[in-house]
Amino acid sequence: MLRELLLGYEEEVKELLYQSREIRDYALRPWETGELRAQALIEVHTKLRNILGRVDQILEKATKLGRPSQKIGAVKEEIREIQQQMLEKF
Repeated sequence: MLRELLLGYEEEVKELLYQSREIRDYALRPWETGELRAQALIEVHTKLRNILGRVDQILEKATKLGRPSQKIGAVKEEIREIQQQMLEKF
């Protein structure tokens, strides 16, 4: 319980980072047509935007509670980089 209170935010953000990586890998796989690839990239962009929104909420909560937020910020930056990488592919 104590571990969850202290590290709960970090664990949740790490899970969101893993999801972002899986989403990226999904989008980068070979697609049969350009149309399917475009649809996948749009879907990926939407999911990454939602994940970033969730990370922002977690960061806000952690900050309000006085919890360390450096790791959350670093994860947020990595997810943004993934999002940018996907936007460049589109």
